[in-house]
Amino acid sequence: MPKIPTFTAKGSIEQLQGSTAAPQMRLDQTLATALAPATKIIVDQQIKETNAQNQAEALKLENNFITDFIKVSETINTDEVMSTNKDVANKYLKDQSNSLINKYKSLATNNNVGIKFENYALAETQKTIFRTDTQISKNILTNLFAGYDKQKELLLITADTDESGMAKSTLRTDLEKLTIDTFTSQVSAPELKIMLNSIPAEIDLMDGSKDVIQQPETTLYALNDDKNYLPNLTLEQRNSLKEKAITILTPRIDNDWKNYVAAAALGKEPVPFNMDLAKEVLPAETIVKMENQLETIDDTIGKVKILNSINSKELKTTIDQYELEIDAKVKAGAVDFLIGEKKKEYYNNIVNNRQEILSTDPVRFIIDTNEDIKTAVEAIESAEGDQKNTLEFELATSLVKIQTDLGVPKYNQKVMTSDQSKQFVLNYKNGDQNTRVAMLQGLDLQFGDLNNKAFQQLLNDGLPETAILSSYFQNPQLTEAFLSFDSEDKRKELKEWGDQNNVKFKKLQTDIRTSKAIRLFEDIVATNTGANSADTVEQMNSITEVLTYYTLNEMFTNSDTSEVKARKKAIAIIKDNFQIEDTYYIPKIWDGKKLLDGHVDTVVAKTEIIKDHYLDQWGAVAFGSMKDDTLTVDIQSEFNINIKENGEWRNTSDGEGLIFGIILADGEFAPVKNANDDFLEFNFNDDSYILPGTDIKMNMSLNDFIQTEDDQAMLSDENLKPRFAGLVESNKFFKYVKDKEGAFFEVATKATQGEGKLTIGYGRYGAEEGQTTTKKEAEQMLLEDIESRIPEVINAIPKFDTFSDQLQQALFYEWFRGSLVQSPKTRELINAGEFSKAAKEFLNNDEYRNARKNKRSGVIKHFELTAKLLNKEGTI
Repeated sequence: MPKIPTFTAKGSIEQLQGSTAAPQMRLDQTLATALAPATKIIVDQQIKETNAQNQAEALKLENNFITDFIKVSETINTDEVMSTNKDVANKYLKDQSNSLINKYKSLATNNNVGIKFENYALAETQKTIFRTDTQISKNILTNLFAGYDKQKELLLITADTDESGMAKSTLRTDLEKLTIDTFTSQVSAPELKIMLNSIPAEIDLMDGSKDVIQQPETTLYALNDDKNYLPNLTLEQRNSLKEKAITILTPRIDNDWKNYVAAAALGKEPVPFNMDLAKEVLPAETIVKMENQLETIDDTIGKVKILNSINSKELKTTIDQYELEIDAKVKAGAVDFLIGEKKKEYYNNIVNNRQEILSTDPVRFIIDTNEDIKTAVEAIESAEGDQKNTLEFELATSLVKIQTDLGVPKYNQKVMTSDQSKQFVLNYKNGDQNTRVAMLQGLDLQFGDLNNKAFQQLLNDGLPETAILSSYFQNPQLTEAFLSFDSEDKRKELKEWGDQNNVKFKKLQTDIRTSKAIRLFEDIVATNTGANSADTVEQMNSITEVLTYYTLNEMFTNSDTSEVKARKKAIAIIKDNFQIEDTYYIPKIWDGKKLLDGHVDTVVAKTEIIKDHYLDQWGAVAFGSMKDDTLTVDIQSEFNINIKENGEWRNTSDGEGLIFGIILADGEFAPVKNANDDFLEFNFNDDSYILPGTDIKMNMSLNDFIQTEDDQAMLSDENLKPRFAGLVESNKFFKYVKDKEGAFFEVATKATQGEGKLTIGYGRYGAEEGQTTTKKEAEQMLLEDIESRIPEVINAIPKFDTFSDQLQQALFYEWFRGSLVQSPKTRELINAGEFSKAAKEFLNNDEYRNARKNKRSGVIKHFELTAKLLNKEGTI
């Protein structure tokens, strides 16, 4: 038999007692009975674990079921039919529930899990059915009310729009029937009664809402004062309509008030303002401010109109007069002192505002204050084509005249509003080359000889220098080149070409800018705009940049053109077209036409003659003397010496002419004025010999030589008279000759039988066979012929400038035709003062006697008119 193992205890009996104890069993127990408690514990524990496992699985299946079942509920709620039909919805819900239960029950691992899940799912289904039925009930009521509201709205709209009035007369009955039919089975009797009783108020609210929109002012008055107006409205509804009326009226009243104040400030009779209505609508504190302002501007409109229309020179005197009138009314008690002071402040604000706007946007000011100009602007908006161009030119001419009348300096006068100018620049920059050319040409049509002012304004608002240069030269080839440089692609192409051919853009620009001609031009520009002016730097950068691109373009398009040759050609664009004097420059092109050298010389001569001999006659006054009555003779004398020694001419800011002034201690240029507050200035196209701002004819020969005392003693009083003092302006000779010559010859022609040479244009003798001309070229030739003949006439008849304008023109034309040239006896008698004999001798002429025989009877009237004027001159 097997040996029973033994062991030796290592400890005491007490230490081993716990490990050697055996189960205790009573005598009446079996072994199974004794072990039952332990077995039960183990079994119960196993059951608990199984139940927990089944429960967890069942809950998981339920969660998945609920997730899918929620989608079933969402489908029911969003379905047009099921969301309002319980039977259809419940059937769908149950079908989907059974399907989902079967789906997830089949996933159970044992029957207990399946049963638990099914019980849970069925319970969730019942809850979902209840929730769905509740929601569908709500949906049914929502649909019911929506349908009711829609039908009610249709009844209200029909009643509102039915011109026959039939729908309106039955509206209450129709609404009551609709309410009863809709809600009898849905609401309690008391609730239905409340709904029926609210119908009259709804009809009144409809009428009131319509009235508020169509006539808010009348409606507001009625709501406030007429208890019989919409009597069924509740207090809340009535107040709601009032708020709507106030909401609509507030911006209208605010705008009306602003227009009233603005019109008064412009000197216009404003539309009457309804202060009573304003009190109904606006807060009390706003009304107080408006009433205070109204007291200030009361009785000021006529005076403001005067302030906005008189010359700036008259403003101070006029304001002083107004303030004296106010003080007199205050003293008499007719006006409160504080109101009087506010009126004074108001008038001064009007003047300050006027002067500020005139300095920045004079055209806008004139449009706002001058009804005739405003009407002209409106007429242009509806005009087209040539008519529009004509109206625009007439408007620009009127604007310049009005600005002159208002005292706006010529150099600050504009021909369009600031907004128009900025919009033009924006459109120009966004246009292609063809568009830009068309826009520049359009300016010439729109503004004519005022386009210089237009371009200056546009330049100040950002028009590129290329546009100004293109317009100035009016040369198609230059225009095409200049405008192409506005293209970023073209600039990039030229720069890259220059880099490839070792012509660096920056170096080329520096070479151009440092050339003598450009430096002289830049110095004059800087002198006229301020030596440290950023504008000068920017302007010259733009000009030299254009010239640099022009140089590269010349080399690029003409392969045989060297850099030096192309650069000289570019520099010549400035050098050959501007005459640089010490402190100013003269453009040699005016309005697209080349000025004659004689014209340019006249401009220079005028500046010298005026400074050397006519400042006293012009009457320059010391600075501040027009505001200070304490001017002494010594101060004025010192000032006169100062302007003669330190005075200089500068270009006006608009580039149209020259202005005279002196340099102050701080280096600033200050234009001088006379007692009339006029500047000493003239435009480049003024070829007259009249002292600016006066009717004094200047002696243009005063600087021909310097007289000594002995010289003066030897000269008679007659010789001291100005040689050219009364010479008719060239433009008058031009018009006279042009009118007498009639239509110009487009092709070289024998003007009269027997002539040996051909004539072209307006009497240009000696043309070549086949030569042709345009009207513009013919006019230019006539101007040149006139300029060249004036000195001839003066030399032949020294006292020519002392004759009447009519005789000067007639004699000049006869010199132009050659009749006077061929009659030395006539000239001798004229110079001797024997005008009657000269008249008789002038008619002693074969051309005159044989005119009819030679079929040239047209010259007869010229001869006879000249003779008549000579006879008349002898009687003056």
